[in-house]
Parts: sequence; structure tokens; C-alpha cells
Amino acid sequence: MMTPREFTVRARDGYDVPLEIFEVAAPRARVLMLPALGIQARLYRRLGASLAGSGVSMTSLEQRGHGRSALRPSKRCDCGFREWRVLARENRYSACGM
Repeated sequence: MMTPREFTVRARDGYDVPLEIFEVAAPRARVLMLPALGIQARLYRRLGASLAGSGVSMTSLEQRGHGRSALRPSKRCDCGFREWRVLARENRYSACGM
């Protein structure tokens, strides 16, 4: 099975977002995989390898509070759909490093 390249990208708020990429030369398409909340990006590796075998590059990111993410949900820091919706609506990403 193909192994993804792992790296991080710094968000505007300073948070390092872990990414995995299955890159192919001259891809016929590119997919950005946003794992379900509560699911680690590594669980999509078989899909990424399969897509790469079909000529499609896939990049997946680790949702905040999951997998390789530096954040961990706690009583002080929730990282769920409700928080994402509120933060997006208010256009602020400071709570829990978001």
C-alpha cells in the first residue's frame, strides 16, 4: 500500500494543521478529504492509496482535536460541529486554537 507524505500547514490563527497527501504524477483529479468528526485521517489511507492507484491525488487533513492534532477536547475546549458552526458564523477562530 502506498504511504502518504505527512506534513503540516500553519493556519492564520497559528495552529499547525496536520495533512497527509497521496500524490500522483499528472493526476486526473484531486480530492480533499475532510474526515468525519471523531475519525482520524489515517483511517482514510486505504482510500487514498486506492485513489492514487487510479490516478487521483488525495489530501486529507486532521480535524482539530483528532488524530495527530495538537488539540484535545476537554471541559475547556470542545471541538465539534456546534463549535465549528459558531466560529465560522462569527468568523473567529480563537477558541480551542480554532
